[in-house]
Amino acid sequence: MSTATVLPRGLVRTVLRLHRTALIVWAVFVLGSVGCLVWLTAKLALPALALLLGGAVFVPVYRWAWSAHRELMGDHLLFNDVFADHGPLVVAYGLCALAVGTLTGLLLGRPLPALAVSVAAMTLLNRALEQRRPDPLPASAFWPAHLTEAALVLTAAALTTTAAFRLLHHRTA
Repeated sequence: MSTATVLPRGLVRTVLRLHRTALIVWAVFVLGSVGCLVWLTAKLALPALALLLGGAVFVPVYRWAWSAHRELMGDHLLFNDVFADHGPLVVAYGLCALAVGTLTGLLLGRPLPALAVSVAAMTLLNRALEQRRPDPLPASAFWPAHLTEAALVLTAAALTTTAAFRLLHHRTA
């Protein structure tokens, strides 16, 4: 004898219809009264804040650990991971990834393909900028190079975010 409870087929269908109706009503009231652009702003604000605060904690901890154990973590500031993780560039890449993920999610409408396209786009951006870093970089030129790359990545993030907001506005207008 089975211990599983068998629900009547009509009951399951009724519950699913009620759930779908509740979602539609919620969307009409929430999205209709707030607006899609404000909704997207609210949805992006919390992850962006988490990236900023996480970077504010990560970068000093990484710099402390790197300075204490340089032989284990790469000995030169030009190593790709060390270069990016030593300052605001790590936060810039996170914000850019958030923007690219938002835009690809809006464009494709399916989470898994959007994730794959976002990862590919961020990998291409990262590789392109890594190849343009100067090879013999003196320590005095680290911060100008680092901040220039961070500015490029943040510009890409701003352009991608603008494109996502324009796309959403166009679709809901």
